[in-house]
Amino acid sequence: MEDTTISTTAPPPEKSQLPWYRRLNQMKGLLLALVSMAQMLDIINVASVTIALPNIQEEIGYSTDQLQWVTSAYALAYGAFLLIGGRFGDLFGHRRTYIFGVTWFSIWAIVNGFAKDPIIMSVGRALQGMGAGFTVPSFVVIPASKGESKITDRRIDFLGVSTFTIGIVCVIFYLSESPTSGWASAKTLTPFLIGLALLISFVFIEYKIDYPIMPLYIWKSRRLVASSLAIICVSAATNAMVYFSSLLFQNVLGYTPLKTSLTYIVHGVGAVVANIVVNKLLSKVRTKLIMLVGVADADDEDQGVVGAAQQIGTPIGIAIANIVANNVNSPTAKGAELLPGYRAAFYSYAVMAGVGLVVTILFAANSDPVRMHSPPAGEVCAGDDEAGREKETSEVLKGGSLMSLGDVSVQPGEKSEMEESSVQPGEKTELKD
Repeated sequence: MEDTTISTTAPPPEKSQLPWYRRLNQMKGLLLALVSMAQMLDIINVASVTIALPNIQEEIGYSTDQLQWVTSAYALAYGAFLLIGGRFGDLFGHRRTYIFGVTWFSIWAIVNGFAKDPIIMSVGRALQGMGAGFTVPSFVVIPASKGESKITDRRIDFLGVSTFTIGIVCVIFYLSESPTSGWASAKTLTPFLIGLALLISFVFIEYKIDYPIMPLYIWKSRRLVASSLAIICVSAATNAMVYFSSLLFQNVLGYTPLKTSLTYIVHGVGAVVANIVVNKLLSKVRTKLIMLVGVADADDEDQGVVGAAQQIGTPIGIAIANIVANNVNSPTAKGAELLPGYRAAFYSYAVMAGVGLVVTILFAANSDPVRMHSPPAGEVCAGDDEAGREKETSEVLKGGSLMSLGDVSVQPGEKSEMEESSVQPGEKTELKD
């Protein structure tokens, strides 16, 4: 007997028949542009706030030792919620998680704009960082996603979430506060030991639980491990350079925030051009080879501020483009649907961890962000004129940036630039912020 059942399922409507807001959803270029704004917002809230630190200190009333919390509070919450945001995107959909993160981020950005008290500002920055933690992991995944999550087991590892969040907050607090309170003081060392114990417990919990927030088997992927280590080094160098050069431009050279921002244009242009070129090379050249070229440094002799910025921006643009592509396009054979959130989270961690580590190391001996030697009254040094100061700025940018990248070397018997420019015994100096 023939089956004469007639299907009543209506065919999907034509694109032209959809409402305007549904047609916008079909535009992949617009989708890519919108989700890419998440990473731009993250960078802006690191770089732009760094550029505005002198004004924030003056208008809101931060002390010099506590000024770092404008960025550290953001980093604490950002780091604590990255893994959670990535996992929530895997479980409940990256688009929903992205929208929630952007909304939360925007609310606290407005609150921070009206803040007049250091405590309110620090708390607002922390809550804003929480929104970025939910947004950025989904930003990397959405363009390459072929649909919403198909995971059926939506149980959440609350024990793992708690131990990881508290543990990472304690460790970052130690890195941020130790330069001013002491590396071995009870105020900082106690939270660090607690955080270390919680992170060790987190690994044990993830090994034992049936529905871990971060399955440990994902780290068997050598490509994931290599890409994660590379992005840590690249992002740490980039953001440390922006932090210190911003303070140098304003506190030493007297630049306005607008002029300081304009000095970084060539850095961004180099990175954008490199990303466009890399997009054409990915289908022809192995990503590992392009990454190697990207992190290789050029000759730094006779380079000015423009040369130093372009020299750093272009190779970093090449490296980051390939690291993200390498991560998104290299799922493991098992549990591939779980990887995107973790990859994006690890990619974004580098900004927080790298800047925190570099800043605390360089602040260990002195908590003031930038100090400059000035000659005794009545004397004039070569660096006092505009050309001299521009040259000093160039050398600091080159030396600090390349040192962060690990490319500065000194031959036996030679003096480094820092040793040559250091104050000799018997010279009088006056410290100036």
